[in-house]
Amino acid sequence: GFRERLTSNFDAFLRPYIDAAPATTSPDPAAEEMRLVDDPDLEESLAITGMTAKITSRYSRELYAIEQRFQAITGGEKPVGERIPIGPKAICHAFQEPVAALDSDIKIKLIIYKLFDKHVLAHLQPLYDETNVLFISAGVLPKLRMQVNRPPGGDRPAARRQAPAEDIAWLDDSA
Repeated sequence: GFRERLTSNFDAFLRPYIDAAPATTSPDPAAEEMRLVDDPDLEESLAITGMTAKITSRYSRELYAIEQRFQAITGGEKPVGERIPIGPKAICHAFQEPVAALDSDIKIKLIIYKLFDKHVLAHLQPLYDETNVLFISAGVLPKLRMQVNRPPGGDRPAARRQAPAEDIAWLDDSA
């Protein structure tokens, strides 16, 4: 089920660009029905959110490059991070569906999520590196590089020479 869901993520990603993209409107939160979440559902949701955040943080550079390259192949329209077929949300939600189908206690499901995190998510570096290599070999933003933006007004003190994450920008040299 996990593999099928990942495959369908690619189909779902490409569908709006192949078909005529319908205009989407943002839902009105006041108009939506509010519901209480059961404790097991909340725990499962928190596990998925935590895994997603960990992947996003751990592989931020690789994911940024992948997002830029997906944006380039979709004609410049910036795909939402959760729509990237191999992005953190897509991978975690693809795994969540088969786990949800299990008739097990929430404690067992949380153990399964921990094992998935330890044995799969912690080893996504080769997938993301290979994805970027495939994009580069196909000529999609082959010269995307990182540049550190310096604040106006001179050098920083020696203790603060390492750039904070928000000061890092990716550039495409081919532009």
